[in-house]
Amino acid sequence: MALPIEFLTLIFRKSELAGFPGGLDAFARVCDAPSYLEDEHLVRVSFMSNADADALLDRVFDVLPAERLSYAALDLRTDPTELPSWLDSDRGSVWLAGTDPGPLVQLPRGISARFFRTTVARLTDALSERGVLVDVRDSGHPGIVDATFTRTSTRIEAWLVTDEEELVGLLTHVPRERSLDLEQYEQLLSEIELTLREVGWKGTS
Repeated sequence: MALPIEFLTLIFRKSELAGFPGGLDAFARVCDAPSYLEDEHLVRVSFMSNADADALLDRVFDVLPAERLSYAALDLRTDPTELPSWLDSDRGSVWLAGTDPGPLVQLPRGISARFFRTTVARLTDALSERGVLVDVRDSGHPGIVDATFTRTSTRIEAWLVTDEEELVGLLTHVPRERSLDLEQYEQLLSEIELTLREVGWKGTS
């Protein structure tokens, strides 16, 4: 499979990350980035700034010395001739050289909903009727409430934008789980989306 290049993107080889203490799960936690993506052979993390990319490299090399881990730092302007020998590239994506690029790996989709007026209680009650558990808690920021939507082992985190008791917006977060079940995630996201429409969302972000 192929991984997309966005802004400044760091690419690592999984074969080398096998030596990372705690394995790929630990590496993903060190990255702690919503742009984390992987295919069978590579891991990529994208950043909007060089400083953030450098900070990740510092954290990684504190755990695994630089001489034991090669990486590529790319953006959309990178000339294919400048790629390391272990990468192939085409139209803003990369894959391990010598393998079939296959389909492009994408981040899980999310929901950004606003321009509707309902109450937080009405949304949580409607979701409960669908078998979705909702945990709502104070975010520490005025007008923003943290929420977790859970069904079986699938969880979606979100911010709720509120005005007093009214809900005026909702924004889900990109999950930061390597072992995410995309089918179950999409089913739960669709249930949330359908419920939002039932309580007044017109489908415009």
